[in-house]
Amino acid sequence: MLGWIIAIVIVLLVLILPVGVSAAYDDNGFLLHLKLGVLKIRLLPRREKSRPKRKRRAKEPAQPKEKQKKEKQRLRLRDIRELLRIVLRALHRLRVHLSVDVLRLYITVAGDDPYDTVRLYGAVNAGLGIMLAELHKVLKIRDEDVAADLDLEAQQLQITAKITATLQIWEILLIGVCTAAALLAWHIRRKKQDKAARECTSGKEQE
Repeated sequence: MLGWIIAIVIVLLVLILPVGVSAAYDDNGFLLHLKLGVLKIRLLPRREKSRPKRKRRAKEPAQPKEKQKKEKQRLRLRDIRELLRIVLRALHRLRVHLSVDVLRLYITVAGDDPYDTVRLYGAVNAGLGIMLAELHKVLKIRDEDVAADLDLEAQQLQITAKITATLQIWEILLIGVCTAAALLAWHIRRKKQDKAARECTSGKEQE
């Protein structure tokens, strides 16, 4: 009994484990990490690995293979519409469950002409306000810090950004299962429709 309880607890802990990506940008470049719970695995830039040089082998002449001609079923317009609906539903579920844990965006406005720089600073502030309002309509943002600054002595605009977005494993499984079920149902309907169309065609030919 104790073993079952421990197993259930472990499964529940795995299901609520957050999985996602963390991206950051500053003057040093772009960083991308894969987030698994408290672990972070760097994806970009990749670490350089010294690999021993391998000797190139002479390529053997390719042997001709017999081509097998298979009839490919083409997607019809209604199939494309149905697949598009499935994709949009999956994106909607992703948007509902996606959590933006961290959102950082700092913009330092600078330039050669002080007048143009001040005008650009005002436009950037207004744009950030509009952007945040729209993001809050579609995403859950837990921790945000977005600001613009004005530097009349600098010559170049500077941007520092960081975003971390995660999903829990059970949410990923839910989205995957719902999407797979919708695709399977569409495939079954398509097979039945094609079979009915073939039977109707063969019946007309026999008449």
